[in-house]
Amino acid sequence: MEHPEDRPTDDLGGVRSAGVLTEKAATLVDLRDRGHERALIDLRGAEPVVTLEAVPDETVQFRWLMLAMLAALNILDLVTTRMVLDAGGTEGNPLMAPIIHHPVAPILVKTAAIVLIACLLRGCPYRSRVVDIGLVGVTFGYMIVVSWNMLNLATI
Repeated sequence: MEHPEDRPTDDLGGVRSAGVLTEKAATLVDLRDRGHERALIDLRGAEPVVTLEAVPDETVQFRWLMLAMLAALNILDLVTTRMVLDAGGTEGNPLMAPIIHHPVAPILVKTAAIVLIACLLRGCPYRSRVVDIGLVGVTFGYMIVVSWNMLNLATI
C-alpha cells in the first residue's frame, strides 16, 4: 500500500505539510515515526538528506521490559506502603505524604508517572545510553524503595 508521504509532490499539489521537500527528489518525506524506523535528517550539506534507520528490536524490548518492571514495582510500592501505614508507619516521600491516605490519588499519580515515562521512552532517541541508564537507575531505585518497605514490615 502506498503511503501519501511516499508519493511524488505532483500528486499532492506541492503540499509540504508533515515532511521535508528536497528539489532533487521531488518526494514528500514523512518524518513521523513509522513503526520500527526512525527518520534521520543530515543538515551538514547544502541540502538536507533524509534517511530511515531501523530501530534495533533489542533496544525496544529492553525499554518496554524495564517499563513493565517499573510499573510492577510501583504497584508493589503502593501495596507495601499501605501495609506499613496500616502497621503504624509513616510515609517517607514528601511528595506522596499529603495524598497517601486518599483511596484513589496515589494510584492516579503512579499511573500518570508510568504513562509519562512511556511517552518519553517512545519519543527519545533509541541510541541514547543516558535514557537506558536513567531507566535502569529509576527501576533500581524503586527496587530499593520496595525492599525498604518490606524491611520495615519485618521489623514492625
